Amino acid sequence: MQILGKVFNSNSGKLIVAGGLLFVSSEIVYELYLWLRKCSRPKPKPCEVYFINRRKLMNPSPNPQVLLREHIDRTISYIDRAEKSICLAQYIFTVREISEAIIRAKKRSVVVRVVTCESMVGNEGSYLRDLIDEDIKVQYKYKSEYLMHHKFCLLDTEWYCGNCLIAYHIAEYGEPTKFMQHTLFDKAIVSDRAELLKRFGSSCSRCKPQRRVQNKQTMRRKNGRRLRSIAQARPANCRF
Repeated sequence: MQILGKVFNSNSGKLIVAGGLLFVSSEIVYELYLWLRKCSRPKPKPCEVYFINRRKLMNPSPNPQVLLREHIDRTISYIDRAEKSICLAQYIFTVREISEAIIRAKKRSVVVRVVTCESMVGNEGSYLRDLIDEDIKVQYKYKSEYLMHHKFCLLDTEWYCGNCLIAYHIAEYGEPTKFMQHTLFDKAIVSDRAELLKRFGSSCSRCKPQRRVQNKQTMRRKNGRRLRSIAQARPANCRF
């Protein structure tokens, strides 16, 4: 004890104690600063997301793991009715019937665009190679893997935002329940985060009826130009 007392009473001992106290106090002040800075930041609003589908309430899927053929048939029927364009984003293509439906759309002069991952283009279990063989434009980033998290298929139909689609669903089938989240293709997402709408806007013709008029006028002009180009390219002795 006397030795420790002599050490602390010496100038070097006092310097060590003062340095230690200064180090500890500086760490406390720094942690307090970080805590105050974190508290002063505005907390982001939680994003409520609802997953719904158009499956009727009285017919929920008893087993969400079972592949329901009705969803595949409905998707194929949508693709077979496409007249202008199909925009498809996906990770892997394993349903042969849907691949054949997209090829049929290409053969009837529907514009088909596909976005995917390079890692899945040459996959033996994927039908992407069949699309490429039919001269369908398949885009992907070079040396990319596992990029396609969001999958969607946009057909030439009126655009509905999530709120309008849910309003339509409620009017047709009632409020969605927890049993309606298990379906494979026909889903919609709605968010209560207003910043998303401010950033991306809305192209929904139900929210903004003037967009429906603009879309019809645009398609009428495009169809007119296409018919004129076909007429110009047709030989003089050719008749319909």
